[in-house]
Amino acid sequence: MRRAFSYLVGGLFVALAAQGLGCGGGGTSARLMHGPAVSAPRAFGGLVYTVSLPKDNYSRGEAVPVTFSVLNTGVSPVILDFPPCRDFGVQVNHDGQPVWAGPSRGCGGDDHLVGIDPGATKSYTITWSQTDSQGKPVQAGSYSLFGWLTTSLGSDPFQGTDQTSKDRSSNPVFITITP
Repeated sequence: MRRAFSYLVGGLFVALAAQGLGCGGGGTSARLMHGPAVSAPRAFGGLVYTVSLPKDNYSRGEAVPVTFSVLNTGVSPVILDFPPCRDFGVQVNHDGQPVWAGPSRGCGGDDHLVGIDPGATKSYTITWSQTDSQGKPVQAGSYSLFGWLTTSLGSDPFQGTDQTSKDRSSNPVFITITP
């Protein structure tokens, strides 16, 4: 018989599984199971920003799907003005240094508006292929990821001094890439 227990520890989801051994032997073995990786919510101006991944541990070379979500906790709709073809960005850091950012910039389109109704969430998903900005495979280790909105109020939060842009970013989420 298998039993699973889930706990929220320091804002992280931890799952523990226990497996009974033998015919009524009563022995158990336990192993740590990796769960989803979700950043602590970050609120600013009636919007809450999070980054999530299906799990917190990836094998080297495995695709890493990243979802950046924006929840409108206010009582009025929010209208966001975005530059051409880019509503959001995601950055991956290793040892405190940027490794990769996406999606790629620009496409020749026009600015556009996106509305988020009260209580609604707008989510964006991108897949990181575990390569750096030059397309080379990254090494095994610990990585942090965060996302941000690229509204006309500011672009990338760490490529300028616009505080409004920094306010429209998520807290980081942490993952491990194993060899």
